[in-house]
Amino acid sequence: MASVKTAYVKGKIDKSVLAEFSFILYRMFYLELWRVAGLRKTPTSIIQMGNLLLSLSRVIEEIIRSGYGLAMDIKVFNYCHDKWFSKENWNSVSAYENNVVSLIDDFIKNTWALSLDGRNLVFTFKIRNAVAHRLQTEPMLSEKFGELSMAMMSSLAFVCDSFP
Repeated sequence: MASVKTAYVKGKIDKSVLAEFSFILYRMFYLELWRVAGLRKTPTSIIQMGNLLLSLSRVIEEIIRSGYGLAMDIKVFNYCHDKWFSKENWNSVSAYENNVVSLIDDFIKNTWALSLDGRNLVFTFKIRNAVAHRLQTEPMLSEKFGELSMAMMSSLAFVCDSFP
């Protein structure tokens, strides 16, 4: 993740956030290896995967907030839309409250018809809200964990590459 290193060197990422990101990344790789090895999926492991996606999305939000000096009252979702994707219709994307399966399905099928970077960022914010409100035991979180993680990492790289 050269983008993250560059953003850290530029002073856009705080050392504590970088440490949290590193720990999340370590756990994500571990769970993905565990999943790929074909070990039995349990509700607990699926909850852990959902929590890791939630933690990563919160770290990405914190990196955006600190890197651009955003106050706490500014909505990062709206800021990202206005800064990079003002021509895309993010408001047409459903909130997906309590519907993680539809969120993942629509993301993978590109139902929203957004650019790749826009779609990854929208997913990052939407999965945070969907997972934060309720513990998720949907098997699709496990089945698509690698793909979802990589999409979120791509949105982080996009943000880090955008820092002045």
